[in-house]
Amino acid sequence: MVAIIRNKNVYVTEFEKIVFSEVERQVNGLPPGVADCYIGPSQHDSRMIAPTFRIRPTNPDAAPISGAVLEGEGVVISVGHSRREIGFRGTSTADALECAQRVSEICRAVFAGNFTERLEVDRTGRRISSSLRLPLSGGDFRMWQNRILTDLFRLTTKREIHYAPYV
Repeated sequence: MVAIIRNKNVYVTEFEKIVFSEVERQVNGLPPGVADCYIGPSQHDSRMIAPTFRIRPTNPDAAPISGAVLEGEGVVISVGHSRREIGFRGTSTADALECAQRVSEICRAVFAGNFTERLEVDRTGRRISSSLRLPLSGGDFRMWQNRILTDLFRLTTKREIHYAPYV
């Protein structure tokens, strides 16, 4: 069993409970000591109302996963330096199960590793943009993160991070 730190009363709605329960199930499927998981209020932004999760691998070459879930909105999920919003406007159990399945599939792909994230950094080493592609059953799932558009026109250096499996 992997250590899961869960803040009490984190589940505000049944939708969020279903999605976070799937995150826990995926993490508990990993061998002991491979990762730790936090589920609860944002540890970085006290103004954020959506409950969050963070899966941090013990392998420094594996990608961390984090996200926030909000019923009627969906999930914002981050892998490495990239992120993507996955909209689920519905609030039914069926919608929650579909959202949980998507998060589960992303977690399994990240746990398996062997994908590359492409970064562009400025002269100081600050990230300007990032992108990655995860192979999922329905096709490639693309994620990205960009700073202000004007930063994209500055002198940049391209880097690649190849992520290893969790196990």
